[in-house]
Amino acid sequence: MTILDIFLIVVGLVILVFSTIKGLLRTLMMIFGFYLATLGAGFLTLSTDIIQSLMAGVAETFGAAPPKLNLSQTFVFGIVGVLLFVILYFVSKLAFEDTTLKKLGYFDNAFGLLAGGGLAILVLAVLCNTWGVVVSQQWDPPGTWQAMRTAYVTSNFRPFLHQVLRVYAQLLFQFRLTGYPPFFVPQ
Repeated sequence: MTILDIFLIVVGLVILVFSTIKGLLRTLMMIFGFYLATLGAGFLTLSTDIIQSLMAGVAETFGAAPPKLNLSQTFVFGIVGVLLFVILYFVSKLAFEDTTLKKLGYFDNAFGLLAGGGLAILVLAVLCNTWGVVVSQQWDPPGTWQAMRTAYVTSNFRPFLHQVLRVYAQLLFQFRLTGYPPFFVPQ
C-alpha cells in the first residue's frame, strides 16, 4: 500500500461520512456540483494548453526549450475545481436549506451513504489520475518526483480508478470536440 492509496482512503472516508450525514438529496447535488466543477476546471485547463502553445512558440523563436506545463495545469485544475465545487455546494445549500427526506427517516442517510460511495469513487478517480499527471514528467527535486511516481505506478487502486475514469470521461462529452484535458485521460 502506497502513500497515494492511504491518501485516497482518507479522502474517500471523509466523503462517505459527509454524505451519510447530509443525506441523499444533498449528496446528489454534490455529485452534480462535482460534474460541473470538473467540467469548468477542465475547460480552463484546456485554455492553459493554448497559452502553453503560444509560450512554446515564443520560446522556440528565442531558441529556448518549451516550458513544462503539467504542474501549472494541475495547480489550475485543482484550485479551480475545488473552488467551483465548494461554491456550488454553498449555492445549493442557500437555494435548498433543508434537503432531508423526513419520510425516509434513517434511510435518507443510508441512501446518502450509497450515493456518497458513487461520489467518492468519482472524486478518487480524478484525484488519482491528477497525481499521475503531476508525475508524468520529471521535475526537481528528482527524489521527490521518483517517490511520487513510484507511489502512483504501484498504487493498488489505480487500475480500478482508471476504469472509472474512462466511464466518467464519456459523461464529459463536451470535451469530445476540443479534446480531453490530461486529468480525464488515464496516465
